Amino acid sequence: MPLENLNNFLNSDHFAVAATLTVGSTATNISVVFDSEYSTLNTIGIVEVSSAQPKALAVDTDVSTATIGSTLKIGDTTYYIIEIQPDGTGMTTLILSKDNI
Repeated sequence: MPLENLNNFLNSDHFAVAATLTVGSTATNISVVFDSEYSTLNTIGIVEVSSAQPKALAVDTDVSTATIGSTLKIGDTTYYIIEIQPDGTGMTTLILSKDNI
């Protein structure tokens, strides 16, 4: 997908929110699609175990310097990046945690 189309998708008038990616001492403002819905992790007998797994979808080039342990601030909440998942389409999903693991 051309970068201009990705930037349209990440327009804050649609789905995206403003975020600040901090890698080391360098902070960069980017746009991400943020998601923190609950999902089922495991089913044990008739009991389902659910948890919120916050994640942010961003353009590859915006997060190319991100590393595990970098932070992403969305609103008043700072999240730690615990996994980086490029999808091969020009987008990367950042798996986030409120705790520094």
